[in-house]
Amino acid sequence: MAQFAPEYAGWHASKALNLPENIQTVQLPLYSPELNPADTFGIIYRNKRNSVTYNFHTLYAVEIQLEKSLRESNDEKEIMKSMCNFSWLKGVS
Repeated sequence: MAQFAPEYAGWHASKALNLPENIQTVQLPLYSPELNPADTFGIIYRNKRNSVTYNFHTLYAVEIQLEKSLRESNDEKEIMKSMCNFSWLKGVS
């Protein structure tokens, strides 16, 4: 049996989700950053950049901005570690 934990935000929910019998869904709390460290990273990223919205004309431009942002984040390892280093995650490799 496999478990699937979809986000249950209103815009992500499907009223007609048909899963195979060997997959069951697990409902997580609507806001659970300790279960999804990527959400925490997104909050840090948006706050640091003052929620700037970019308009990209090409996929390449998106890749360049993403690479730049990730390189900047790499210089902030202690901040990222403090925000995303949940105790349960330490045992996962």
